[in-house]
Amino acid sequence: MKNILDTAAEFGELYGIVGGLHATSPSSLEGLKFICATHCAQHKEEIKRRYPEAYVEGGAGREIELP
Repeated sequence: MKNILDTAAEFGELYGIVGGLHATSPSSLEGLKFICATHCAQHKEEIKRRYPEAYVEGGAGREIELP
């Protein structure tokens, strides 16, 4: 996941991420203002604890409004 985030950052500032975070290291999400783990997030509970102000619970049919 870090490689994907690093590559995306080459195009501008990253705001957040939505999706299956699989085995993503929670430290690789540092600095994001919005984190929405939808499925297969191995470290979901740690991500929620570490980034409570950025974390939003995802799921099928969930509508999310961004500022």
